[in-house]
Amino acid sequence: MFRKIINVSILLIAFINSFILLGQAQRTNVITIVRDNVTFSFAVSCNGGPCQYGQFVNGDYWVIPNTVGGNVRITNISPEGEFNGAMVNPDLLRDQFNELLPFEDQQQGFLNTYNHYNASLNIMNQLPYEASPNESILKIAAMNQGCGTAAIERGCVKTSTVLTILAEAPPNHGSNTFRPPFHGDWKPLFTTDKVMMDRLPRLSQVSDGNNGLIGGTLGFERWLAPEVELYHQGLGEFHRAMIPHEAQPPYASDQMLRFLEDITKVFGLETNEEKKPAVYSLIQKGIDNYAVYKMGVPFSSGAGQHLGKKPLIVFFAAIYNDVEILEDVRGMSQDENLLNKRFFQEDSQIRMGKTGMAIWGDFKGFNNVHWYFSRLYPRVDGNGTLGDPYEYIDGPAGGIHPDPSQTRDRNYLTVVGGLYVGYAFMQQLMPWYKYASNDFEMLQFADRIYTGYGIDNFDGGLWTKPDPCAPYDNQENENCAPFRLYSTGITNCNSYMSTWGPNPDDLTTFIAHNGDPNTDGRMPELHGRKINFNRIPSLVVKYWDELRPCADPNNASYPCEGLGKLPDDSNSSEVPGDDGDDGDDGDDLPPPISEGPETRIVVTNGGLSISTVTNYANLSVRVYSLTGALILEKISSGNNLEVQWVEKGIISSGIFIYKVNMDKDVYYGKFGITNN
Repeated sequence: MFRKIINVSILLIAFINSFILLGQAQRTNVITIVRDNVTFSFAVSCNGGPCQYGQFVNGDYWVIPNTVGGNVRITNISPEGEFNGAMVNPDLLRDQFNELLPFEDQQQGFLNTYNHYNASLNIMNQLPYEASPNESILKIAAMNQGCGTAAIERGCVKTSTVLTILAEAPPNHGSNTFRPPFHGDWKPLFTTDKVMMDRLPRLSQVSDGNNGLIGGTLGFERWLAPEVELYHQGLGEFHRAMIPHEAQPPYASDQMLRFLEDITKVFGLETNEEKKPAVYSLIQKGIDNYAVYKMGVPFSSGAGQHLGKKPLIVFFAAIYNDVEILEDVRGMSQDENLLNKRFFQEDSQIRMGKTGMAIWGDFKGFNNVHWYFSRLYPRVDGNGTLGDPYEYIDGPAGGIHPDPSQTRDRNYLTVVGGLYVGYAFMQQLMPWYKYASNDFEMLQFADRIYTGYGIDNFDGGLWTKPDPCAPYDNQENENCAPFRLYSTGITNCNSYMSTWGPNPDDLTTFIAHNGDPNTDGRMPELHGRKINFNRIPSLVVKYWDELRPCADPNNASYPCEGLGKLPDDSNSSEVPGDDGDDGDDGDDLPPPISEGPETRIVVTNGGLSISTVTNYANLSVRVYSLTGALILEKISSGNNLEVQWVEKGIISSGIFIYKVNMDKDVYYGKFGITNN
């Protein structure tokens, strides 16, 4: 039966397209969509008669009124019932200034079995509904069993669809136009004409070139079932209920793995025509996620429930030829406002540590620092992603506890780490993807955690040194609970904030061990401990050793045969310039560093110089010691900057970290100074 439905759908699309080619408008009173064995229908009328309609390139439908300024009356929507909800331009609740209400005050119009449900937001209670142009009707088919986790047992989305109301027919009746975002009222129309297929790799390791059309006539249809991405904060785990369970895995980490496997399939030798449907379906999902970001709604961070939202946006920006979108997306990874609000887990959970190594964990500042130290040596850790607030070592606190008698079960690095490796690997193979991501920290973290690529005498694993922070005092009371400072104030601790923990007068600083940071610290014995990732893309497992070196511009085997086109290829883009070398590993003392055709950073014993062809509003250099102390800082603007340290007696000898900011671009690296 399922096979017959698919075949009928293909014939119907072909039939509609034949009329579009003839320039004849299509009119109807009923729009019917079959998805995941669910039949959706919208009964519509325009001035009492049929409405003009058509389809976007992803197969979703649009409808327009018969008169300028008119509406489309929707008299019935199925599946019927309040439980199978529908919303117009789904958004979070906002005040009179269009600012988001606090997340704990948010309500939603789907799945009336939840306490935060608001019936007035569900248009299934408002039929007939007068739909205006610039409105998207998001319709779900719900189910109350098989939702996958106890947190959402009251109901979840089975599958979903969108009907878009436009003011006028899109060019070519939508045949080369992506459906506009269904979240909110931002409804740009993106065209397939600007999809740059030549930016994709053509790797023989992915396919033999004889696989034909990838993903079917509409590409990967699993991504065409829209997911409302608004409820990641404030409504518990309700956001998981909104995943279309029949179409996609009902857990974000599994969604990300599926996406990484899907994007791999378009990296093969198939023709562009064979790849296009699959690419278009991935772009459509990226467009929807990008709209959520544009609405100012964070996707959040944590364990595995919020992953994979940014990689689809980055893919859209990487392959779609729009400079404004590209630069907007490139700026995400270095935007402190987005990081602090945890817009994307991929950004907020991987940050550059103070010793020049990208480290993992949710960085929540110092408001919950006592919770961090409570979880450093817990009996049970209720948070498996909490990062080091002082930004020296991998988190989470209890998840990497060195005592095997205590639990490590809450270490979500096993869940997310392999996916970060896959995300970074795809960027290495598709330079435009890497350019759009603009996320050196992610690339460095992935290389380090997986195999220690590019790091001498390190073959992958946790990063726990150098670490100047004092370890847990073994003489401490076994009932010590620092987090009780937030409630009763009775911690039962003997030496907390005396021999270990934060300084009592300044929680942003820590009590140091005053030993060697390369041998002492909180858990130096775990440095290099391997992580058994439970989710990792198959391409990484099979071809990392073969493809990672030849995707490295510093390796003699570069470039891989079939590597994606470089951003500095003038024939492939209106955007000039490569992101260049992402910094030096610090193996040579001192290293000269070339960051690309537009930028050059050179480090010598005497100082550091930057020269660029672009004038920057923010051009700065900061130099840190291996223990994170800021040694010098110079902030300027323009296209040249130079700092001297030996002549001024600022630095004598040792290994140091530099950080260069050039507006949205950030470069890190290690360098060494030797005494002559």
